[in-house]
Amino acid sequence: MNTDYSDECVTATQAAPWINNPFKAYGITVAGETAGVIATMGKESGEFKCARHHFGSPSFGQGTRNMQSAKFNLEYAQSTTAIKDQVASVNGHAGRILET
Repeated sequence: MNTDYSDECVTATQAAPWINNPFKAYGITVAGETAGVIATMGKESGEFKCARHHFGSPSFGQGTRNMQSAKFNLEYAQSTTAIKDQVASVNGHAGRILET
């Protein structure tokens, strides 16, 4: 990756709680599962160098370290009780879920 997105870079210390806390909250404890998720996140984010989608055909709202589609981010967020009130503020607009 030749483009500088240093404002999106994070250290392992900064990233770890955002990765580990959901694993704990949702009971993801099997080493292979956690390794698979983290490996996917690393690949899709250019080794955690990008927090947003910068390459290929643009897809509004695509982002997060895992680069999943905004539609799936919205569906996941709507199914998560802890953030349902925040999710309601985007009025079903999937592309805005990352700004919440």
